[in-house]
Amino acid sequence: MSMIRNPIYFISGFFIFLLHSPLLAAQIYPGTNMLFNPGHYAAIHKDAALASRYAQDRIRPMVGVNKPYTWKYLEKAKGIYDFSQIERDLALMNGQGKKLIIQLLDKTFANREVALPDYLVNPNNPQYSAEYKGGHTLNFQGGYTAKKWVPAVNQRLQALCAQLGARFNGKVEAVQFTETATSLRGTLQPPDYSNAAYAAGIISNIRALRNSFPNTVVQQMVNGMPAKTNNTSYMADLIAAAQAAKVGLSTVDTHPYDTRWWETTYKHFLPHSTNRRAPEGALIAKANFQLGTSNAVTPAEMAQFSINKLGASYIFWGTANS
Repeated sequence: MSMIRNPIYFISGFFIFLLHSPLLAAQIYPGTNMLFNPGHYAAIHKDAALASRYAQDRIRPMVGVNKPYTWKYLEKAKGIYDFSQIERDLALMNGQGKKLIIQLLDKTFANREVALPDYLVNPNNPQYSAEYKGGHTLNFQGGYTAKKWVPAVNQRLQALCAQLGARFNGKVEAVQFTETATSLRGTLQPPDYSNAAYAAGIISNIRALRNSFPNTVVQQMVNGMPAKTNNTSYMADLIAAAQAAKVGLSTVDTHPYDTRWWETTYKHFLPHSTNRRAPEGALIAKANFQLGTSNAVTPAEMAQFSINKLGASYIFWGTANS
C-alpha cells in the first residue's frame, strides 16, 4: 500500500490544489533512524516568504513545503554561518503543523546569479584560495555550476552540511542536494573538469550529508549523470552509493511519457525504487504538465506515475516560479 494517501485533485487556471485525507503520523522509515512524514509538499521559489499569501495558499492543503536555500546566504563568510532564514521558516511551519524540507542550492540557472559564498569565487576576497579554482563556472543556462569536481569546494560544502546537521538534524523533514546535471558542454567545460571527478564529488557529498543528518531524510535530486563509457553513465555508481548510505533520490522533472527523462534518469531510478533503503521523491513543475500539447497529463496521472512507477513517498508540487 502506498505511503501517500489517496488525493482528490482539481485544477484552477495553472495552479494545483489538493484535498487529502488526514495525515499519517510521523513514522520511522524501515531499517533507519529517520523520522519521516510522507505525502504531498508544495515546492516554493527560493525567494518566496513562507508567510506570504503566495506561499500560504500553496502550503495550506499540503503536508509541508520544499524550499531552496542558497549557499551564499547560509555562509556569509568562510566559517561564518547564518541560518536565521531557515529558523524563521521552521518556526512558522511548526506553528502551522507543517513540515519543512531544505534544498541546498549551489547552482543557478539564469542571469549569472551567484550561489556560492564570495570567498569561494572572488580572487580579491582575502579568504579566497587558489585551491578553489574559481569555485564555480558559467553554465549553458546562463547561471553558474559549482565545481563539485574540486575537492576543496566540496570540503567547504561538507562543512556547511555539518553545521546544518548540528542545528537541524531531526528537526526538519528532509535535506536535499539540488540537481546532478552539470549544464556544461563543449567549451563551457573548464580544463579542470572531469566526469569521474564530478561523480566522485557528488558521491562524497551525499555521504557527508547523511553523516550530518543521521535522523533526517536525505535526498539527492537527480536528472542524469555524466558519461562513464560510450554506453554507460555514472548513474549506477551514484545509485549504489545512495543505497549504501540510505540516501533517497528525487526526480527534478517528472513526466510519464518524456523519453529524455526515461533515458537519462527513470530507467536507472526504477530498479533503485524497488529496492529502496530511503524515501524517494518526485518534483513536478508546472511545465511538466505540457499543457496544450499531445503529451499533456493530469495531476492524477502525475501522482500515479510518481507513486506506482517511481516509488515516491514524497511528491513536490511546483508552480510557475518554482
